[in-house]
Amino acid sequence: MKEGALQELPGGWVWTNLVGVIDKIPLTERKLKQSDYQEKGKYPVIDQGQSFIGGYTDKEDFKITCKTPVIIFGDHTKIVKYVEFDFVAGADGIKVIKPKQMFYPKLFYYFLQAIPLPDKGYARHFQFLEKSFIPLPPPPEQRAIVSKIEQLFSDLDNGIENFKKAQAQLKLYRQLVLKAACEAKLVPTEAELARAEGRDYEAADVLLARIKEEQKISVKNKFNATQPIDKSDLPELPEGWVWTNMEGPGKVSGGLTKNSKRETNLQKMPYLRVANVYAGELLLDDIKDIGVDDKEIERVLLEAGDLLIVEGNGSIDQIGRAALWNGSISPCVHQNHIIKVRFNPIEIGKYVSLWLLSKNGRKEVTNVANSTSGLYTLNISKVSGLPIPLPPLSEQRRIVAEVERRLSVCDKMEATITESLQKAESLRQSILKKAFEGKLLNKKELEKARIAPDWEPAEKLLERIHQEKQIKEKNNKPARRK
Repeated sequence: MKEGALQELPGGWVWTNLVGVIDKIPLTERKLKQSDYQEKGKYPVIDQGQSFIGGYTDKEDFKITCKTPVIIFGDHTKIVKYVEFDFVAGADGIKVIKPKQMFYPKLFYYFLQAIPLPDKGYARHFQFLEKSFIPLPPPPEQRAIVSKIEQLFSDLDNGIENFKKAQAQLKLYRQLVLKAACEAKLVPTEAELARAEGRDYEAADVLLARIKEEQKISVKNKFNATQPIDKSDLPELPEGWVWTNMEGPGKVSGGLTKNSKRETNLQKMPYLRVANVYAGELLLDDIKDIGVDDKEIERVLLEAGDLLIVEGNGSIDQIGRAALWNGSISPCVHQNHIIKVRFNPIEIGKYVSLWLLSKNGRKEVTNVANSTSGLYTLNISKVSGLPIPLPPLSEQRRIVAEVERRLSVCDKMEATITESLQKAESLRQSILKKAFEGKLLNKKELEKARIAPDWEPAEKLLERIHQEKQIKEKNNKPARRK
């Protein structure tokens, strides 16, 4: 805290300059190279890597020279860690500080969690600390506060762990719902209902034949027949269902290739990029414009209900992520790295999008993806050939309605969990705030701390330590030569 914003403290507490209660610990000039890290060893190696402990070593002469516990800062990150074990500093620089004897190390660490440190750089951290003040309680109260913080944090962490388990269970449940939906296990099949009600129904193969006839009429000489599908590795489907390709019920097309010539086009239109399309989700906060020729518009213009599939990505987990276009921006076109599938009737797209989000659908996508220099790609031909287990149209409607009903319950639960996790983090900061205002301990806990043998006002503690330091410096001062 800054000097001008110091509030009144409880009796026995005192404000002191923060930098005066810590020592900067010098590290050995030699740093262990990353190439020398071992998978196992006597000492962990700490650097600024994402895993904090980058590896291990048995080299005794690289070990930190001061006694732990210490607090570690990263040079280029906001990493702050409390370390109670011997370690070796890695090649990627870290800085180490140690609270002086009047300050309980863990309490000092919690104070650093309670204040907004600069985003990057140990130098900035230390400049900030040099200008800051810290409330210093008497030693028994410091210990009692740490004990109370850790008790409350333990309860909080247990709650957070349960919320995260619930999140994982919701994710699993979503996949189970999608799997059941695409295996005819979520709602009664159209064949079962038709038999029970003594009526006929339109099977999926009849639906496909009708769609193809309508396509022949609409596109005339440009019509392309659906390519045959290899069913040898595909599971058997229920009565009334059929395996087909994406191009069976849909028309697959590419988008606009971005180049410098488009900047001269007078006609500009908003367009979707890979960054706008995610798995079952559209992110439309950042939409850019692109030059378009009149002759291109009909091919690349988006309509509500179009299925958008990402063509390529550096990660196999992200290849082929798909979402339905919601028509919220009109007119709007799409880049060539997004493949568009238009269905007629358009409601088929809702079912197909569920299939692509399911585990089995994802498997079919990754099976056809190519990898060139680490980039997994799809193209119009591969998307056209993606297999789909297609139910009758009326059954698709019931499947989509039931999936949406169940996943909407999941969404509400997910929102509640997210809000609870945010509240938990706010509660953590509230606990720390109360701790350094002297309001965390209850009356009984405070009385117990104040009858401890080593209790004394923090002001006297600082004064006594200062006097001891002066005596020590005087005794260590070399005699003056006559």
